[in-house]
Amino acid sequence: MVVRRVGVLSLGKVLGVLYALLGLIVGALFAIVSLLGAAVGVANSQSSDAFAGLLFGVESVIFLPIFLRDSVVDQTGEMPYTRPMVTIQLTCRHCGSENIVRNGMTSNAKQRFLCKDCGKRSRQNPQPNGYTEEEREEILRAYQERSSLRGLARTFGVSRNTVSGWLKKRQQPSRS
Repeated sequence: MVVRRVGVLSLGKVLGVLYALLGLIVGALFAIVSLLGAAVGVANSQSSDAFAGLLFGVESVIFLPIFLRDSVVDQTGEMPYTRPMVTIQLTCRHCGSENIVRNGMTSNAKQRFLCKDCGKRSRQNPQPNGYTEEEREEILRAYQERSSLRGLARTFGVSRNTVSGWLKKRQQPSRS
């Protein structure tokens, strides 16, 4: 499994849209406040104050997003508190190829993958099937202590055929 970093472009697009929206909302609030101030100034017949309030509202819409961005970016030019997005590059367990595509879900809601090169299917983190070595030894020890195959099936919940297969593999002479 190879971990690769994703470019900053996708993160930059998301943050750019968020900062643009934030700037427009805050700028619009400043513009509304300045227009209200201009309306109050016109009511008091102070035309120079009304023009200053209007000018402040327009400037806030233009310059406030720039100031907000500068306050968030630190001295290195990087965005603080952001983690780089990563992707996990999967390889085929059978042939080692990286030419893998998603291919549905398993019955227990795990992602299934298909290798385009060898055509075999696999999962990202497959769990071993069957019984652990400790469970297997415990069941075989119980069998050696004269438990019947049906008794093992009741006690441990293991099939009689499974225990028979383990016994046959154990009795085969090893070739050295």
